[in-house]
This record gives sequence, C-alpha cells and structure tokens, in this order.
Amino acid sequence: MISGFFLDEDAVLEHVDEYTLYCHYLEFEPEIRMNYISPLRDNDESPSFGIYPRNQNKTREFFWKDSGGTGESGDIFKLVQLLYGYSTRQEALARVKSDFGLGLAVEKREKIVRNIPKFRDASDIRVRARAWRPEDLKWWQQFNISEQTLVKYRTSALYCYWLTQTQRAPVFAPALSFVYRIYDRYQLYFPCKEKGKKFRNDLSECHVMGLEQLNYQSDTLIITKSYKDVMCLNSFGYEAVSPRSENTPMPQGFFDWVSTHYKKAYVLFDNDMKHRGEWYPYPKVYVPPTDRQSKDISDFTRDYSAQAAADLLRTLIQ
Repeated sequence: MISGFFLDEDAVLEHVDEYTLYCHYLEFEPEIRMNYISPLRDNDESPSFGIYPRNQNKTREFFWKDSGGTGESGDIFKLVQLLYGYSTRQEALARVKSDFGLGLAVEKREKIVRNIPKFRDASDIRVRARAWRPEDLKWWQQFNISEQTLVKYRTSALYCYWLTQTQRAPVFAPALSFVYRIYDRYQLYFPCKEKGKKFRNDLSECHVMGLEQLNYQSDTLIITKSYKDVMCLNSFGYEAVSPRSENTPMPQGFFDWVSTHYKKAYVLFDNDMKHRGEWYPYPKVYVPPTDRQSKDISDFTRDYSAQAAADLLRTLIQ
C-alpha cells in the first residue's frame, strides 16, 4: 500500500486517473458530454446526468451535473460523497484512498441509490466496415501492426455504425475510425477523439480481448490495458490479452484460467501508474520514463522504433 495518510485530493489524482475514478464509482464507462440515467436518484425517467470537461479548474479534468434533479454538480469527490451518503468530503476522500490502496482501509458502505447509469437504450452495436486505405494501414504500422495482424485480430476500418436496435439511421464514422470484433460483440475505436469518446462497445464483463487469438505456444502471458497493445505485443511474438477497458477488471475465473494455461504472467500497463495494474497478482513491468513521454509499449514503438521496442521487451519480460 502507498503511504497515503496525508494525501489530499490533488495528490490522489496524481496516483489515479480521474476518468478511472468515474468509471469505478459509476460502474460503467461514461462518454463525455452524453446524458445518462442519474445514479443519484431512483426516479429519473429520462437521461439527465452527464460528465463534462472542466476548462476553468486546472486541477480537475471533468465535472458532473445532474440537471434533472436539484441541478447539483461537482467533482469526483463530491460524487462519491453523494453516492454513498458521506457527511463530508474527507470521508469520501478516505473511501477513495481505501479503494485504491492509497490509505488506511475504511468500512465499506453501500450506495444510497443502486442505479448503474445507462444510455438511452441498451447498446447493441451494429457496424459496416470499409476497405483499408493507405492512411489507415500507415497509422497502424507506426505501432508495428501489419494488415495481417489486423486481420488476425478481426480489426476493420469503420464506415458507419448503429449503437442500439431502435436507431434507424447510421452514424458515419470519422476518417480514422476502426472496429474490433470480439467474439460476437464490437468495440469502436476513434483514435482522434478526446478522452471519454475514443471507445464505444457493447462488450460484457466476460469478454477478454485477445483471448480468441492465443495459440498457447508460450509459457508466458502478458496482461496489458488495450487491444492496440495486445496487437503490438503479438507483433513481437508475445501472447497477450486485455480487459474490455483499462478501467474494468478481468472477469471472475480469469486468474484460475491463467494458472492452468501459463507458467508465468506479467502486467504491462501505462507507466503513469494511474490505472489498475494492481488488480492483478502478477509482476508489474512498465515502459521506463522517456524523454518523449511514451506511456505504453505501442507508443514506445511509435516514438522510437520496432527494434528498440523489441529490445526493451526482452529486458522487461524475463
């Protein structure tokens, strides 16, 4: 546990990504500027709760607003306070530190309203792919990911998509957009969008990304934080999987499955230490800090070279 007795709110946010906190306490991945059923009221019949960029407060990336109720708004610590009925922000801060291994354990309490916010309709994504363009493949090649690897991992360029069964007209995707098919479901990937809008998916908690492509010819498995990193690692000959998002844990039973298929496992998440690598009971390895601030292995490959990334992985994965 990090010695965090004296950590204030800003110090906590240096250890844990703010968006990760929203995902953890809302129990889903909210899209920024999108309205959802309020997690604070059990009588919200129309979506009225949203998360927005915080432009005026340099210490916070986001704020939330519940426009359909009392009009309350605030930051992540106020949201935790209201979700669990704490009397003070200090109690909410203590809960966050306890949950994320940054302070003393506190007694857990249940949410006052057990609403998991949801989109207007349940996601049921349908897609139409398009042919690869040179600029698409060039974008992936900077991460050492070839067209052959993209085909292996059932990744396509995205033309348009539908998010729900009731949506009649499709949404046409931006120029640089991709879709991952994970078994029978999809994850949409928009690399150029802002945080909170890069991904949309209808994956369940049982979907493990990269599991379908494992060949079990190695005794070592790498657990990383994104499908792009899974493909990047595969390009260097490593078997890898990731959760459906870096803010959600692997499904129940995953650790037993690993122990029956692999002798060793490593966790390779971002080196900013703000994501949930400590969820996994395996050695943690990270891309070392660089002058180009490469956070993960795919960014390191882009910023330096495939050969430099291959050499680094040989030193990290023993």
